[in-house]
Amino acid sequence: MDQLATATDAAQLSGLELRERMIRKRHAIDLMELSFSEDAARFAATDAYDDDGFVSPIDWIRFNCHMTAGAAADRVAVGETMHRMPESIQAMAQAEIGFAHLAVMARTADALEDRFDETALVKHARENSPGKFHYICRHARHAADPEGYAAEQAEQVEERVRLVVRRDPVLHQQGEDPIRNRHDERDERADHQAPPGLGRHRDYLLTVSDLRTTGRCETLTDTVLV
Repeated sequence: MDQLATATDAAQLSGLELRERMIRKRHAIDLMELSFSEDAARFAATDAYDDDGFVSPIDWIRFNCHMTAGAAADRVAVGETMHRMPESIQAMAQAEIGFAHLAVMARTADALEDRFDETALVKHARENSPGKFHYICRHARHAADPEGYAAEQAEQVEERVRLVVRRDPVLHQQGEDPIRNRHDERDERADHQAPPGLGRHRDYLLTVSDLRTTGRCETLTDTVLV
């Protein structure tokens, strides 16, 4: 009955009132997300997940709190990194940024360690959407540690290739390992025909080679998306 009444009330709101209410609700949800993140980090510091037969705290949160693994990991990351993001926490409390910004900030702080400059980044967070801020932080990570960032991206591409191979019955049956020693054979590969079924994955392999040998990752977005 209460839900019906709420729906009726919403239908009677003007466009401006509805927009304002949505913004207020989203801010309230963001604050709850921050509180949840604190609890998630505390939980992750225990072995309570093992009592229920789960392999990790994130796995327990994913299953019992009905979340994706990525969302659960983001909450743990925010909770564990809060003490390093006082300006970001304050900005979110004042509704200047959202929890999505905070999750990106936490991942960046974790990756950059002592090179993390919150003051510079929180200014960008206030001025940009979470999606744009994600790319700004990626750029900051690459600028601070080109080799480390390239290695991380190469590892992600390798995992994506292996996932593609596992899902490809032709490659899986052939036992192909598209990563092993490929970065040492880039020039040789260009002169030989790809194994059956591997042609559409060539961009992955070239990207991994480029990342390892030059540290550049400009083509990553183009080659990862399939």
